[in-house]
Amino acid sequence: MIDALGPFGYGHLLPRGLLREPIAGLGRADAVVLTRADAVSSEVREQIHSQVSAWSGDATWIEVAHQPIALRNHTGQQKSLDPLPANRIAAFCGIGNPAGFRHSLTACGFEIVGFREFPDHHAYDRKDLESLGTWLQELNVDAVICTHKDLVKIATDSIGPGSTAAGPTGNCPLWALQIGIGILDGAEQLEAQLSALVEAIEQP
Repeated sequence: MIDALGPFGYGHLLPRGLLREPIAGLGRADAVVLTRADAVSSEVREQIHSQVSAWSGDATWIEVAHQPIALRNHTGQQKSLDPLPANRIAAFCGIGNPAGFRHSLTACGFEIVGFREFPDHHAYDRKDLESLGTWLQELNVDAVICTHKDLVKIATDSIGPGSTAAGPTGNCPLWALQIGIGILDGAEQLEAQLSALVEAIEQP
């Protein structure tokens, strides 16, 4: 998996960079998937493909886009994105690629009035939620949106002044953006590879 918005992790492994293993590990891949391919130009995608090919050889090249599906809150309630349930929103996240999350929100057509970034894998505490509550009150938005990764750490459906991680004490609805994956290029090749694997497994 290669993120189009940060394809080679600054050239270093964690914690200096974002790579989980050396780039040479691409040599073991049967398929390489470029995620968030819609967030960069065709020229940039081709440059990334060229660099990857030097390591991955004949691996199947697949381009996918992160496609927003719906909004979901902590209690499991869902809202469709068509039409938008709220337009003027604030957003925050504690993930490795905040730009990708912001891109997804913009693609939905939301008016992002405020955006806050926390460190990746951030554990939200009372102080964080109180700070977010004050921030949201100043912004006067219809809703606040985070990622699923963030929502599971915040057991509440709303945030406001005095919010804690113990329940819905706020007055600004909190939603997570549900994301799906759509294949832009390479679907036929991937299906062929998967079909071959299935046939190999089913053979006695």
